[in-house]
Amino acid sequence: RWISRPDHPHTARVIANLIWLHLFGQGIVRTPDDFGVYGEKPTHPELLDHLASRLVTEHGWSMKSLIRDIVLPRTYQLSSLEPEGIKAVDPGNLWLTHHLRRRLDAESLRDTVLSASGQLNRNPGEGSLIRHLDVLVNHAGNLHEPSNHRSIYLCRLRNSPPPELAAFDLPQAIKVTGKRNQTVLPTQALFLLNSPFVVEQSRHLAAGLEDRDHRAEEKVKSLWRDILNRDPSATELSDALYLVENIQPSTDSWPALAQSILASNEFRYVE
Repeated sequence: RWISRPDHPHTARVIANLIWLHLFGQGIVRTPDDFGVYGEKPTHPELLDHLASRLVTEHGWSMKSLIRDIVLPRTYQLSSLEPEGIKAVDPGNLWLTHHLRRRLDAESLRDTVLSASGQLNRNPGEGSLIRHLDVLVNHAGNLHEPSNHRSIYLCRLRNSPPPELAAFDLPQAIKVTGKRNQTVLPTQALFLLNSPFVVEQSRHLAAGLEDRDHRAEEKVKSLWRDILNRDPSATELSDALYLVENIQPSTDSWPALAQSILASNEFRYVE
């Protein structure tokens, strides 16, 4: 409620805390939906005040500028590997010695799949069928039209979330949610294995290999680079070659390999 009142003295702190939460996985105030008397105290109050001050006085309320201030220092660029012995003295990572390993949110996961397959349309979307005033929602059928635009442009109905996002803790559209739930459920793995959306993007990934080196080893390396931004290890390369050459029929082997990488934990989690 304070964000809607720019004259309120706590507005800058609320915004700074939400930005920190999005970038680090935990806010400086770890109860962003209860930012006040009954919520948790900030873990680093001086840092929160510093960020809020920069947001107002130096950046003129530019959130992009504040994000740049946060992501350029070394702290943001740390990996999620815990320093030896740190868990015993700082189990909650209050001193930010490493990043918290966290799953991509629903929108980021979908956009990353589209980006890896080369199908992401970065142009602004034109809106859903609801933009036509003569559409009767109860008689229009499925309002979730196929789209390769970024997830921010998908149709969001109160009780009918986009099917590509619903499995990954998408918040309800009827209330403001400062911090989303993050669950690990079998339905999420099943979505990545059975979703027509993921199957289609896997086929796009496989089709893109046809224009490259015809050697199987190079194709495997290309898939790893496109999806995980790294080369496969020797074991991964060997297992992938065995899959495409011995298990799957030749026409389905490369899409199956691409889909298996998209379904991996490494793809879904930010390290």
